[in-house]
Amino acid sequence: SETYKVNSKPTIKEKSHHKKIKDIGKKQQVLITKDNSESLNKDTLAVQNSSVETENENQNSIGNSIVTRAPPIVSEIPTQIILFGEKFPPIDLKQFVIDLQDNPSEINWQFSGNKNINVSITTDNILNIELPEEDWYGLDTLTLVAVNSANLSSSTKIIFEVSEPDLINRSPIKPVKDALILGVEDVLSLTINPLNWETDDYIKAASIIGGTFLLTRVDNKIKEKIVGERDYQNNALMNIGKFYGETSTVQFTSLGITLLGFTLSDKKIIRLGLEAFESYLIADRITYILKCAFGRDRPRENNGALTFSLFADRENNINSLPSGHATNAFALSTVLSSCTDNLYLKILIYSPAFITAVSRVYQNYHWTSDVFLGGAIGYIVGSFIVNRHSKIFSGKLSFVIDQQGRAGIVYNF
Repeated sequence: SETYKVNSKPTIKEKSHHKKIKDIGKKQQVLITKDNSESLNKDTLAVQNSSVETENENQNSIGNSIVTRAPPIVSEIPTQIILFGEKFPPIDLKQFVIDLQDNPSEINWQFSGNKNINVSITTDNILNIELPEEDWYGLDTLTLVAVNSANLSSSTKIIFEVSEPDLINRSPIKPVKDALILGVEDVLSLTINPLNWETDDYIKAASIIGGTFLLTRVDNKIKEKIVGERDYQNNALMNIGKFYGETSTVQFTSLGITLLGFTLSDKKIIRLGLEAFESYLIADRITYILKCAFGRDRPRENNGALTFSLFADRENNINSLPSGHATNAFALSTVLSSCTDNLYLKILIYSPAFITAVSRVYQNYHWTSDVFLGGAIGYIVGSFIVNRHSKIFSGKLSFVIDQQGRAGIVYNF
């Protein structure tokens, strides 16, 4: 209902069935109420001064009315509830507002009150909600204000709720579960990755295989030259290299980084530690299989660089190719170096891995071709894990396992 004030007692002429008009008499007010019709429209009311104090028609005047625009009508927006792990769908605010003069697209929307969720409203009045974190759950309330061109407003509140996850999807179980699922996906993706190779990938693979083969031709000469000068065999630098490539070093380093990430609640650090540990596990298994397959004698056996016992039982004296220490060292350095784009820092991070490779040859544990192949395996696996976790393989074939445990091959066009 709206009340219009006029300058004298009027004679009312009703112009439309959309409004019911009542003469209030001496109060000099007209009460206008909308009928029961659901239609929204404009209407015209003529208010004419017909005071008996004058008979001159020219002195009759149209009543001066004080008309105030009504605020927009905002209907209630239902509570938005989603399951843990889902995302809130966008909301078209134009469907929840009515204004007698402005179109819904002309209404200006404002928001406030949200404490956790991230809110944005597009130029076409689409409300978008983003969760503060992927594993966030709980309630949050958002206040929306609709403002029309007359600067009049109406407000409403919406409750957004993410249902509480079950035990397996809560910390600290969820990160472990996700890491295991991701690890299985990584292994399967790495296994079928050659199906997606391009020309450059085949060239790199051929270079590694060819380089290893060529080095086996000169391994004896390199041994005679390097091992013959054993002045620094047991010095601190060589021992540091050996220590850096030890299995225990890589394990404690990666797990220590992961625990630091949990302590600081920093997902990037957690991811770094898990990637380092996963790279070690995968690269170490590849190296182990190749060691058993080649059965190459170590240099200290003095049987020459070309003595192999193919698919023999794994014994320490015939498991030279490839070098496990070099594999571990380069896998760890590759993952750690992914944290920076600074060339000098990358060189610094890779330095212990190169020292490890040199120490294995210098201390007569491995042939040069052993550390070359081992380092290549560590670098390739570490790079693959880091790259796969940092981007989606567009146009690539990959193996995936969803949250329900369903496995399948996905090809993105």
